[in-house]
Amino acid sequence: SNRIDLNGGSISDNEWHHIAVSVSRQNGIFTFQDGELVSSTSDSFTGNIDSGLPISIGQDGTLTYSAEFEGWIDEVRVWNEALSEETLADWACSNTVSLHPNVNQLIGHWSMDAINLLQVFDNSSFGNHLSLINGPTLSTNETITCTSLLNAAPVIVDIAPTVLSHLCVDIDPAWELDGESYASNSGGCSGNCQGD
Repeated sequence: SNRIDLNGGSISDNEWHHIAVSVSRQNGIFTFQDGELVSSTSDSFTGNIDSGLPISIGQDGTLTYSAEFEGWIDEVRVWNEALSEETLADWACSNTVSLHPNVNQLIGHWSMDAINLLQVFDNSSFGNHLSLINGPTLSTNETITCTSLLNAAPVIVDIAPTVLSHLCVDIDPAWELDGESYASNSGGCSGNCQGD
């Protein structure tokens, strides 16, 4: 009867990115892209949150949502605890699961490498294999290299903050601009701006 929706970052560069969602009953929900926080809510919740729906990848739990995910998904992991922001940043895009500091809390790991026509195999100790629906085409044994947000090419939402930074205009957080500034004013604007 209740739901919490969060928007993620902008992904439109045809590169791999690490997406993480950390859920804590006390602290809220946080979404990360390539190890950086992109959205959050302080909503807390108590009681039973079991919807009775299955875990679904690329579709909602009802399996009837009108829009299917259009893209590639690899290295899906589910932990039974909220990972810290530092851990998510340190391990974004890492495939070395056995060395992860929270490996004992890993309850699902679908690398998308071990598949057959009917299932995606769970590499965790729980063996929760996923059923393939609508016959998606999966790429196996591909080396995944993520693109960091810091090295990503600018996209349309980056134009406004980049121009404002270039003009030495302080960006007010109340403006809620989504993009990143790519202006090279890391040393400050004093002496760099032409006019007022």
